[in-house]
Amino acid sequence: MKVLVLTLVVTLVALIGVRQWALRVGWVYRPQPDRWQPKSNPHPRTIALGGGLGILAAVTLALLISLWQGNLSPLWAWTMPLALAIALLGLLDDLRGCSAHQKLLAQVVIALTTTLGITRLAALPDSISVPLTTLSLVALINAVNMMDNMDGTASGLVTLSSLGFAALGILTDNPPVTTVSLILAASSFGFWLFNKPPASIFMGDVGSLFLGYLLGVVAVTASQGRYPHAFAAIFVPALMVGCFVADITFVTLWRLTHRLP
Repeated sequence: MKVLVLTLVVTLVALIGVRQWALRVGWVYRPQPDRWQPKSNPHPRTIALGGGLGILAAVTLALLISLWQGNLSPLWAWTMPLALAIALLGLLDDLRGCSAHQKLLAQVVIALTTTLGITRLAALPDSISVPLTTLSLVALINAVNMMDNMDGTASGLVTLSSLGFAALGILTDNPPVTTVSLILAASSFGFWLFNKPPASIFMGDVGSLFLGYLLGVVAVTASQGRYPHAFAAIFVPALMVGCFVADITFVTLWRLTHRLP
């Protein structure tokens, strides 16, 4: 419980600092009057960017403390460098911009490294588990990123999904899943307080890619709990991220039918 309170407090304090710093140095979103009618513009004022840095700081600190206290398996010690790598990719995209191909290639490398070296979906043969885990991680990373297009949506849904995984960890005797899920929920909720309409800060790709990757690893490790049937080990974790799966499926099909990239 102390770690969760610490996660929330660090998130709030870090976001206050990041917001003030971003506004001071000009790392901001500026109103786009040519895109919106004045009365319908959801963001009529300057809004700070880089909120994902606050999430990154709080979650990383909480995971390190949990590892030090012995509440997490070594799996999460190996996961953290890859989580930081995906956050760095997002930060580079926020600051300089990366092509879609560059981002996708980096995501596939990180997801495949996770699958081959750290964890993969249980109850499936490797010939199926390896490609399916890799695809699932890449899809969820991008699904959270796509969902971050309206105030409070991505952070709110990550909070709810994480709470679902926390309960699932308890029900399937998988304590690390519960611990990491509650850490993600605390930090995402802390960010949501700043990002709910009207937003005062945006998380950017540094936050959405980081959260998407960790949520994906949580979903994969959640499949390794005690289930009454092998099918449930795949279906139930997938259900916990159902909103993200439905959204990315709809967006992909809509773009294909409208011949968009």
